[in-house]
Amino acid sequence: MNGQPSAHPVHLLLLRKAYRYLGDLSEMYLGYKSVDKTIGMVRTLIGEITVGQDGQLPLMKYLDAQWDHLVEQLRRDLPQLKEKDVILFCFLVVGFRPGLIALLMEGETPEKLYTRKCRLLGKIRSLPPKKAQRYLDLID
Repeated sequence: MNGQPSAHPVHLLLLRKAYRYLGDLSEMYLGYKSVDKTIGMVRTLIGEITVGQDGQLPLMKYLDAQWDHLVEQLRRDLPQLKEKDVILFCFLVVGFRPGLIALLMEGETPEKLYTRKCRLLGKIRSLPPKKAQRYLDLID
């Protein structure tokens, strides 16, 4: 090892997927010179991370599948969490910044999200240390 901390495998998978999409967009635009196709690809990406009309977030299913039922376990450990808190947790796990999260969670501002994140962290820290650490390691 070179003394650098290693990235977690889930984070690497998500980063690779995101950068692969960026590469796809670049190639699509350069190859076809089609703004419409590029916009369609962006809409697809946003659709994958935006809360749907049914209130579900495809990202939740992905995190559950890749990370041993992470979201389900969070809901069991903290049943008092609001759905927006669970969604915020998912966005934090994948490393989204407050501005993007505010865009994806209608009605939220970066300031509101900061408050919501602080409350979420407080609830997580109230869990037994081993459980709390599992969640904290994923969002720090």
